[in-house]
Amino acid sequence: MTSQTNPSNILKMQQKMKLIQSKIISQAIRDLASVKPKLREEALAFFFSPSFTLLSSDLNIDRQYVLLAIEQLVEYPIVARKKLTEEMVQGLKNL
Repeated sequence: MTSQTNPSNILKMQQKMKLIQSKIISQAIRDLASVKPKLREEALAFFFSPSFTLLSSDLNIDRQYVLLAIEQLVEYPIVARKKLTEEMVQGLKNL
């Protein structure tokens, strides 16, 4: 058995992949509160994309719940969004 196929190494790689995936979602959440309109639009589009569907499935995140939260979040002014997005990111870390 090579070191790459060692079950321990595979598990570590899977854990690192999940960490990267959660950081992608965290950054997209933060981007929803950006002062740059284009960045906000791109972040919002991400949450309705197949990429988010795949990531949420991989991370066992309730996609519909997140989308509902995002839809409510974007109704707030940018200043309020900053605090709310950080709360969402903290919630994601606790999963």
